[in-house]
Amino acid sequence: MDLVLRIQIGNLATLTRRRSLRLVGALYPQAKRLAIHLALADFREALNKVSNDGIIFDKIIKERRWEFKFGRPQIPNGLPTLFNAQPK
Repeated sequence: MDLVLRIQIGNLATLTRRRSLRLVGALYPQAKRLAIHLALADFREALNKVSNDGIIFDKIIKERRWEFKFGRPQIPNGLPTLFNAQPK
């Protein structure tokens, strides 16, 4: 499933998919910046929720529109390793 964003620029409404983001970015640079900003904000909120609920190692965790997979820290008392983070 593609991540779909609805972007309103002036009187123009655009549906943007990840695959067509390059084309939209070339035509409307502000649309690309907005799409990236929205995706990163959603990522940050999902990651905060996962980390506040407690991280489970070596299992896929689904939160909001994201899937995360964490591994144990590579150094003692270090931070968990993020192996996978992708929108769904």
